[in-house]
Amino acid sequence: YKVTGVQTCALPISYEKLLNYKNELENINKYNLEILYDLENKLKNPNIENLETLNEEISVLKRVIDDNKRELENIVQKLSELKDNEN
Repeated sequence: YKVTGVQTCALPISYEKLLNYKNELENINKYNLEILYDLENKLKNPNIENLETLNEEISVLKRVIDDNKRELENIVQKLSELKDNEN
């Protein structure tokens, strides 16, 4: 078996499990984007004492969202490969 990405063993991954994982990542990303939106709205009327913390939280959240998007791209690619191998 081909080992790629975050896969840590050579066990085959079922298409259904990978699809479920993709759906979970999409839900997590949606939730993170909602949090990001809320944090960015707080910047419109920031408390000076909280400004640095807000900026740090936004920065971390953006990195998490970017990592999640890359992981989603990998999963979509893997799903495509699995689908192609079935045909």
